[in-house]
Amino acid sequence: MNKKFIYTLLSCITGSVMAQNLPNYSQYMLHQSIINPAAVGRYNDMGASALYKYQWAGIKGAPRIANIDFFMPLPNDQYNSNSQAYVSAIITDERIGARVSDQLTVSYAYRIELGEEGYLTFGLGGTLGMEKTRNELIETTDPDDPIFIGNSPTLFTPNFRAGLYYHTPKYYAGFSIPNILTNTYKLTGTGYKGAINYSALTSHYILHGGMRFDISDNMAFTPSVLIKSVGGAPIQLDLNAHLIFGGKFGVGLSYRTEKILVAMINYKATQNILVGYSFNYDLTLLNKFTNGSHELILTYTLDDERTNLGVGYVR
Repeated sequence: MNKKFIYTLLSCITGSVMAQNLPNYSQYMLHQSIINPAAVGRYNDMGASALYKYQWAGIKGAPRIANIDFFMPLPNDQYNSNSQAYVSAIITDERIGARVSDQLTVSYAYRIELGEEGYLTFGLGGTLGMEKTRNELIETTDPDDPIFIGNSPTLFTPNFRAGLYYHTPKYYAGFSIPNILTNTYKLTGTGYKGAINYSALTSHYILHGGMRFDISDNMAFTPSVLIKSVGGAPIQLDLNAHLIFGGKFGVGLSYRTEKILVAMINYKATQNILVGYSFNYDLTLLNKFTNGSHELILTYTLDDERTNLGVGYVR
């Protein structure tokens, strides 16, 4: 299984590789700016998050991704107290087999007030990625194969992202295009060649939303949904359900139409710090060869009034 996995990856790397594929995060509902640049509008102050995901644990060369996210509001417009601007930055490191991908994404968001409790945020960002293949990690039958001697050159892969996000203290809805462009590169007889294209049919699209229901003074139910569309792939649907106890402790379950079950547990250690863990169980034959997928997330925000907007841990 391991060698088949590696050679499947190689067929992508040495053929045509689509850079900046969108990872399948499991705990995006706890920090939505990783999927939507406009979601920073849910906060009133600066904050940061860190996330690490190890997918298909136990398989050699399985995907691993880590990112750090920082966001902050800009000084208020003294002539318009009903609006707020934000800047954010995300650093991402992704490794799949011999492929290494590093990205820096910088975004700008602008929030306006709609009614007494509603807010609409617009977000736009740019990404600079660096892609390379570490050929020394590839196991071959011929160690002198010229195709796999030396690493590939580092290829730069620019991209853009955009999003809309509406929220109230009880519900939210968002739409984002996390990868507007399509970056590809492939190995030819004369070396590696890259290309940048745009097509509405191959862009990534995400629609997501959620609500909060107060079951009692100490318990809340927060269902949410995500729909993701990528050209050439089936539409992905995530159905999520969270129970929050005492505004501190949360447990959740998700079902993804890729036949994946996700169990989540999270804890609000302080007013400002939230930690979460998720475990993915694959319902396909792949589960015979893996120990599941693991994801850790840590978020910190100075916002002590509306962290998570009330759609989560704060009323």
